[in-house]
Amino acid sequence: MTDDFSNNKQDLMGIESLSARIKEYAEIDVHPDDRKRYLATMSKENVLEHMKHEKALAVNYRVLKNGQEPYVQSKLIKDLSALPGENKFVLIHHSIDTEVKMEQMISNALKLANLDSLTGVRNRTAYDADLQHLKEMLASKEQKEAGIVMVDVNWLKDTNDKMGHTAGDELL
Repeated sequence: MTDDFSNNKQDLMGIESLSARIKEYAEIDVHPDDRKRYLATMSKENVLEHMKHEKALAVNYRVLKNGQEPYVQSKLIKDLSALPGENKFVLIHHSIDTEVKMEQMISNALKLANLDSLTGVRNRTAYDADLQHLKEMLASKEQKEAGIVMVDVNWLKDTNDKMGHTAGDELL
């Protein structure tokens, strides 16, 4: 299929035509690493079971498009005006690439903010957050006991001042 994910595509279709379209689309456009999950989520059986209780079903995945691997969401929406026993759906594809990449950048920034750039060891910011979380777990009785081990390198400042930061880095 040649869906342009910057524009929503909407078609009202029955479950049989939907199943055929999803299989064809998955083979052509869905990234091979995401294909199995996409097909399982959008399978006829899963769709019918899910839609007994919900009005919509969404799956996020990557596509192969012009040598790129943008993230897309397919959303299946149940036609609430369909007659009882009739299963009709609208299938919408839209790009979520910007949102996914922004989330990845934020996640990466948070990881970096909690690591010492020289040693790769979790830093004081991470320690403070972990300590707060531990206090909350102890207060809620979710955890009964805890222990904390801290390591301090004595005279690191003296080493940096007298022998240089390279020597201090090697000491670490």
